Amino acid sequence: MELRINWLRGLCIGALALGIVLVPLTASAQVKRHGSSKGHKVHHAKTTHSRRVRRTHGPHAPVASTLNTAPAPAVPMSHSAPTPPSGPVAGTPYDETAWRGFHADWNGQYFFNGGKYYYDQEFKYPAQIPNEFSAVSARFGGVDTLENDPTLIFTGDSGAPYPVTQYNADRYHSDKKLKLKCAYFGRAYFWRDGARYDRKLMVDENGVRCFQFVKHP
Repeated sequence: MELRINWLRGLCIGALALGIVLVPLTASAQVKRHGSSKGHKVHHAKTTHSRRVRRTHGPHAPVASTLNTAPAPAVPMSHSAPTPPSGPVAGTPYDETAWRGFHADWNGQYFFNGGKYYYDQEFKYPAQIPNEFSAVSARFGGVDTLENDPTLIFTGDSGAPYPVTQYNADRYHSDKKLKLKCAYFGRAYFWRDGARYDRKLMVDENGVRCFQFVKHP
């Protein structure tokens, strides 16, 4: 009897000791399982959010083109250049520059006929000459303004000397006659009645420097 009581007492003590050992292990296992379950939920939630982000923003994100579009080739523009005339037209007046463009060997000589100048002896090609006597005087009221000035209106091969100092003073005078006179002497030459007169610089008998128009040889 006493032996059975001792055996039951030992059995209860062993069962109590085993319970004391198993309770902490069970609690630890539950904590680990709970933590693992929570971590799994968090990871699942992050994965789901990441997938949502990719699904939500992926289709609307701009796609950068990696192709380099070559510019369209430039189309050359055709400019129709004006066709130069093949040569002077008979009866059409040409100025000195245009005529020399067609006749590089032209010697600068004009031919006078009927009060007009021509490039040829047949008088087929009228010439527009520079410094023509009547054209210059027309700008200042006509040749009558000169009132037979001997420095310009003269008979023979040369005109009267015109002092350089007097020319410089007359350039700023208000008198039309003096203005016209200076307009001629301000040129290196002029044409009159088919003859060319060149301006020369000479010294008169009193030692005064003068301008003088002399007929071109």
